Amino acid sequence: MTDEFDNRVLRQWRDERNRVLRDMDSLNMAEDDLIDDGIALMDIARDARGGFPRQPLAIKQRTPNLLLSNATYAGGELSVEFRKPFECLVDFPTGGGGNPPRP
Repeated sequence: MTDEFDNRVLRQWRDERNRVLRDMDSLNMAEDDLIDDGIALMDIARDARGGFPRQPLAIKQRTPNLLLSNATYAGGELSVEFRKPFECLVDFPTGGGGNPPRP
């Protein structure tokens, strides 16, 4: 092994390490962004019942496309399939008009 070989391998290793560290930082920031988006989404969902009627018609029309992947109306009954991650809404209580329980 020569010094030139050692230096080249060391440079490659440092470059790779720096790339991995940058990738890790990027993933950490993306994870934080996802958490922030989730919190904002929960805030919107919590306030939706009171605020939805005051929204412009265009927003009201877009909302089902955001939440639902499929909806059918047959025999006087509406059936819906929620998009991910909204499928968790199926488990929310529906009676009483209150807010869903908080964890």
